Amino acid sequence: MNALLFIVPGLFVCSAGALMLAIIPARIRMERRARSLVAQHPGAEQTSLYFEVTFDMVVEQATRDRCEDRGDAAPGLDLFASHRGNPDLVRATHRSAEGTAANFCALGAAASLARLDETKMRYAISYSAQQVSGLWSWVKDKDHIEKAFDFGGMGARTGVMAVTMVQAGMTGVYDVLDGTHNLFIALSTDPKPQEMVNGLGSHFYVADSAIKKFAVGYPIQAPLDAFLTLRKQYNLTPGNVRSIIVKLPPDTIGIVGDSAMVDVNCAHIIAVALVKGTISYADSNDTALMRDPNILQQRAKVTVTADPALADPAAPRGAIVEVTLTNGQQVSHHTKFPPGTKENPLSTADTNEKARALMAPVLGELRPLITT
Repeated sequence: MNALLFIVPGLFVCSAGALMLAIIPARIRMERRARSLVAQHPGAEQTSLYFEVTFDMVVEQATRDRCEDRGDAAPGLDLFASHRGNPDLVRATHRSAEGTAANFCALGAAASLARLDETKMRYAISYSAQQVSGLWSWVKDKDHIEKAFDFGGMGARTGVMAVTMVQAGMTGVYDVLDGTHNLFIALSTDPKPQEMVNGLGSHFYVADSAIKKFAVGYPIQAPLDAFLTLRKQYNLTPGNVRSIIVKLPPDTIGIVGDSAMVDVNCAHIIAVALVKGTISYADSNDTALMRDPNILQQRAKVTVTADPALADPAAPRGAIVEVTLTNGQQVSHHTKFPPGTKENPLSTADTNEKARALMAPVLGELRPLITT
C-alpha cells in the first residue's frame, strides 16, 4: 500500500505536467523561446533544456519527412502528430493520443528539470517509448540494461501496479478485451482473440518454456551446443583447429554478432569453449577473458555469419557450426533446436548438473543432508 501511495500521486503529477506542456502554443512561440534560450545559455542545444523548446519543431519535421517518404499521413508517427494537434490520426489505430502524448510530455518536463545531457536524454526517450509501445528496439541495447527492464522490470511493475490500484478502489474499463478500441484490434492487423481460450485447461505454456543449458545469450545456445558436440566427437583443440564458421539466423547477428558483453558475444564464447572444453557461469561473466591473449588468438579463428536458410519459423534459434582442421578436414554440425527447448529437452541429469554448477560456488559442494 505504501508503494501505491507513492505511485498513484506520481501518476497525477505526471499527467498535470503533461497537460501543461501539451497546451504550450506551437511554432512561433517555440522558435522565439529556442533562440532566446540559446542566447542566454551557450551550449544549451546539447542539453535536455533545449529539448524542452525544440521537441515540437523536431516532431513536426519528422512527421512531415515520414509523410513524404510514405506518401500518406504517417501513422507510424501518430504519437508525434497527436502532440501537434491531430489526435484523430492515432485514434484511428484504436490507440490513445492522450496516453501517448502524456508520457512524452511528462518525459520532457522531468528531463528538463533533471538537466539530462544528450546521451541520458536519448536513453530516457527510449525508456518512455518502450512504456507506450513495446518496441523491438531493445535489441540495439548493447549493455542489456534496458532489455532487463523491458523483459522483466517493466512488466512486473506494471502488473503489480495494476492490481494494487484496483485493490485501492480504482475503477476502469470493464471490457478492454472486447468491443470498440479493444486491445486486440489495437495491437494486431489480424487479431484472433479466440486463441486466448484455445487449449485452456489442457495446454500449459509453462511446459513449453526453455531452460538454458549454458549461461550465455539464448542465440548462442545452439551454436555452442553444436561446437561442443564437434569438439567431443573430433577431439578439437586450439592446436588442431584452423578456422570455425558459425552460421546463425539473420535476426540474431545484431544481438550476439559482436557484443561488448561477455555472455552475448558468440565468437568469444566459442573461443573460450575451444580452449576450456566447456562454458561455466564464471567463464561467461569473466570480462578479463575478453582480453586474454590465448582466447583472443582462438577468437581470431571464429567467423560469425548470418545464414538466411536458418530463418525458419519452426526452428528460429538453430545454428550450424563448420570447423576446418589444420589437416584440411572439414566437419560440421547443425543444432536445429537448442538444448533445453521442448523439442530438445534437458534430461534430469543435465538439469541437476546445471543447478549444482550454479549453486556450488555459493553454497559449497554437494554434501549429505543427514549424517550418522
